[in-house]
Amino acid sequence: MVQVRLRWPAIITAAVLVTAAVPTFSAEAATRAACPRTTGVIYGTTGDDTITGTSGNDVICGGAGNDVIRGNGGVDTIYGGPGNDKVVRRRVA
Repeated sequence: MVQVRLRWPAIITAAVLVTAAVPTFSAEAATRAACPRTTGVIYGTTGDDTITGTSGNDVICGGAGNDVIRGNGGVDTIYGGPGNDKVVRRRVA
């Protein structure tokens, strides 16, 4: 398993928090401060990112920008952030 950790310096107000448990999504308001700052969290940047999680249970924080976020399996928690983000859910057979 490979872990990628990118951080941005500022605390940013996030537009949406999406918690993904296959096969459904739910959304609620969140702030950048709510995104965990621990090992194993995948962070995006303030730019337009394409972020792909692992097959395990991930926490992904997109950050600002128009991001494409793929959970890639597992029970993932995804924080989109400001911008026009696209969350792609992998279909499980």
